[in-house]
Amino acid sequence: MRKILICLFITFNIQSIAKNRKITLPFSGKQVSRFSVGSAIAEDFKKIENGELNISYSHYINQLLQTNENSNDYYFSIVHQLDDIMENLFKNEDYDRNLALELSQSYREIEKFNDQYNQITNKIGILESGHDRSEIYKLDKDQLKTYLDSFHNLTSMEDINNIFANKTHIDKDLKDKLISKAFQLSSEEYGYWDLQELPPEFIKMMNKNKLDISSQVCETIEIQYEYVSEDEDRGTVMGLEESHENWYTDEDREYTREAYQRNLDDIASSITMFSKYGYGLDTICADGKSLRELLYDYNDLLYPDEIISRVNQNLRSETDSCHQLDSMSISKDLFQSCDIAHIVWRLNREDRFKLSHNQSRIFGEGMEDCDIMIEMSVKGITKTTSLRIKNKTDTATFIGSTEEVIQMMTK
Repeated sequence: MRKILICLFITFNIQSIAKNRKITLPFSGKQVSRFSVGSAIAEDFKKIENGELNISYSHYINQLLQTNENSNDYYFSIVHQLDDIMENLFKNEDYDRNLALELSQSYREIEKFNDQYNQITNKIGILESGHDRSEIYKLDKDQLKTYLDSFHNLTSMEDINNIFANKTHIDKDLKDKLISKAFQLSSEEYGYWDLQELPPEFIKMMNKNKLDISSQVCETIEIQYEYVSEDEDRGTVMGLEESHENWYTDEDREYTREAYQRNLDDIASSITMFSKYGYGLDTICADGKSLRELLYDYNDLLYPDEIISRVNQNLRSETDSCHQLDSMSISKDLFQSCDIAHIVWRLNREDRFKLSHNQSRIFGEGMEDCDIMIEMSVKGITKTTSLRIKNKTDTATFIGSTEEVIQMMTK
């Protein structure tokens, strides 16, 4: 008997809660639960769009607010529908100015909720600015952030370049959003695994605006590690360790080793690629750790020492191929006619000058029977030194860090 009473009590309370959460739709008078209100509002908005319901969106929202008290139950459903209409409005080449003003008024109906998450006030400003791209570029920084957050599918690389060109002041938050969007546009065509080089238009934009892409580099490597963590081919540290179990066949062990090497090569190749743009293992990530340290946070997936070794090997191979021709052409007469001690002193002296991204410093000096040209430049966070030595008969060029250049000359 007691069990029956408990069941009746629970049933009564569920029915009471469901009844209390019913929401009345304006004009039709239909009542729906808070869990289905989103689809119900979407249907009514579709009727407004098709002319079946001869009212405006703003009038519908106004009546919905007046008819019901618990407006928070359907507030997000209204915003979601308005955002979809707004995005389609900006996608359409035949911009409907009247619809833009109508949407602006619709957002104003719910602006009183002062919801910072959905950035209603900023959306009103975007709608009232107009459809012309030049007007979008002139939005204030908060409205631009909303535009990038809410309507990211509308932004192109050209837009981002123009925003940088039109803005006299861009704060760090907006700059990060612009860089992230540009980076996404640069990589989405290939995917993170297939990206061998950053596209020229992205490099050009990065250099022109002296952008720091450290966050995007670190994020890319972290995303790759997420893929590794879901590797069904057992290409992880755990997979290697398990492959030593007796029940593994030789074929299984080889398959696991190949999967591990593939993941190792992919991540090492990505870091090598970023290193060429100045974002190597010493790149500082958002949490203050270097990219090198970040690798050790994932030592349960891949052995970090092996990745670092592979990256250094890749970079050394590229550097050696760059210097091989010049090094082979150097004769002893070159060093006999040049004051190597003086050149080393000059290299160390020039190295003291601090340079930021996309800056360079050039120094030339003519000595007796020997001319030198030193160029130091920074890409990303990496400083590169180029030394060109020329006497009457020989020419040699050394490229690397200042320390590496000195070692090449004096070995």
